[in-house]
Amino acid sequence: MPGKMRARHEVFGVKDVPDTKHYRDNGWKPVDPSTPTTEQENRRVLNAVRRGDLSEQPAPVVVAAIGSLPEAEREQVAAAEKSGKARKTVLDAASE
Repeated sequence: MPGKMRARHEVFGVKDVPDTKHYRDNGWKPVDPSTPTTEQENRRVLNAVRRGDLSEQPAPVVVAAIGSLPEAEREQVAAAEKSGKARKTVLDAASE
């Protein structure tokens, strides 16, 4: 049974996949094992958005995370963004 490697793919992001020739031949490139997986990074960003800690996050990342929030949390994000950087793209996404 092959071991696992942490690897990046243009389409699928960073994941733990079997360390086999098949994966390497199909676009998976090994990365440092400490690199967060795409799922871990998405969870970290969503938690930061929920805490209202938006200033460290790029606007496109915040906008993507807002899409998965319920209406009440979107309003909280909008209030946090207004008191911070007040980026138009984030405020527009929070008000949709």
